[in-house]
Amino acid sequence: MSDYKEIIAISTSSYAGYSLPVALEHIMNIGFKQVEIAATSGQVEHVSPNDFNEKGANKINQLLGQNGLSNTAFSGHIFISNKNAVDIFKPRMEFTKAIGAKIINTKAGPISEIKSFYKNLEKLIEFAEEIKIKIGLETSADIVHDGASGLDIIEKFSSDFLILTYDCGNVFVNSGGRVDPAVEFEKNADLFGHVHLKDVLKENGTDFWKMCAVGDGMVNYDQILKYLQLLKNPISTTIELPFCIKIHESGKVKILSDYMQLFEIDKILKKSYHYVLNTLSKYMAE
Repeated sequence: MSDYKEIIAISTSSYAGYSLPVALEHIMNIGFKQVEIAATSGQVEHVSPNDFNEKGANKINQLLGQNGLSNTAFSGHIFISNKNAVDIFKPRMEFTKAIGAKIINTKAGPISEIKSFYKNLEKLIEFAEEIKIKIGLETSADIVHDGASGLDIIEKFSSDFLILTYDCGNVFVNSGGRVDPAVEFEKNADLFGHVHLKDVLKENGTDFWKMCAVGDGMVNYDQILKYLQLLKNPISTTIELPFCIKIHESGKVKILSDYMQLFEIDKILKKSYHYVLNTLSKYMAE
């Protein structure tokens, strides 16, 4: 059994529309000790490519220190299948190491580009092994769409520096609810390298899913957290609720123009944090 109280992180993607200093201060005040800074291309970029250097890393480390926070991982998402992905992603990997994180999360890319994905990934794994940073392939609406597809790739390359980042909400939405993340957790949780806790509810009268507090949505987190708690070794875990997007049934993401107010974000994240810790504690006591 594992104690997750000190390792549960929050993604700064929840604070889209607000500066990183504001996000980190609010995250600290909620009670988190760990953070996953978002630099997801085209969505939430609390750190821009211009910051992927020593000066930028020093600035981030100073902000983290001021707020008593550490990095669990870095959201450096691009499509690994892209033509220039190797050159674009390497500075993000170096930046990940410079800010003290051990994992950089990213997306694989569309299935139509699977050949370039494998070619680029092979080169990036070599670099990851050189600088000792783990690449987290996140489940999304692409090549890595669920746990099974992701683990096939992890097994193919068989590197300690390539892991599966299992996003529970993404798997549920992208499968149209046909894949139950709790079932994949029961079967393969010990093979996952990083976990994103994301919960969703259907938006009234539309084909879109919107973010909600973990435990309030359609994902079976009671069972997922049970399996997480029963693992012999804890998995680094991030609550990831990007309120600036909603996800279509097809998996396509829509960026929202209106940002949630800070007090609303804090309220939902605090509720999610308490739910996760209380549920994990319940199964620790059994």
